[in-house]
Amino acid sequence: MRNVLGAAIGAFLFLSLPASLVAGKKTVPSRVVQAQRVAVGYDLGDRFVADGASAAEPGVGPSERRAVQAIRDVLARWGRYTVVAKPEEADLLVAIRLGRLATHSGGIGGGVSNGAGGLGGQFDSGYGVRRGSSYNTDTSVEDVMVVYDAAEGRVGKRLWRASQADGLAGAAPALVARFRADVERTPAPAGSEAPKPPR
Repeated sequence: MRNVLGAAIGAFLFLSLPASLVAGKKTVPSRVVQAQRVAVGYDLGDRFVADGASAAEPGVGPSERRAVQAIRDVLARWGRYTVVAKPEEADLLVAIRLGRLATHSGGIGGGVSNGAGGLGGQFDSGYGVRRGSSYNTDTSVEDVMVVYDAAEGRVGKRLWRASQADGLAGAAPALVARFRADVERTPAPAGSEAPKPPR
């Protein structure tokens, strides 16, 4: 009798799950579906830096600039969002960080290294931490793309995140394709429509 009751409860719980969870398919919060404007930039560990403001940032190199340009191009071709230059004009902030190997050096000295931290206090600051005579940098070898709610141009709540080795490489980065798939499988909230592509 217990087995039958357990099976019935299990079946009920399974059937009451959203279809996207049963299928193992990720969806996004309604804020992502309702948004119309995005700004693309860099996760520098302790802050978001918009693409246009990155010229003086030592943590932003040619590889990061190519990745951001590819993301901007893919988002523009998709047509779901308008890509804006200023974070304060955006509904969403798309932050990227290319994967890097971890650094570990001994001795006296060292410096600051931009690592795999996160934005908005959600992760460590991302800068190297001195412990005695060694210098450690916690980094990820995977590329990361994170979508945040834009709170008056600042990083708000994290809405979507994915990482993948070489996920930001090439003209059509795989992480952008994953984001698009997740957005497109998410139904529009009741009583609203998905934004119309800009003309």
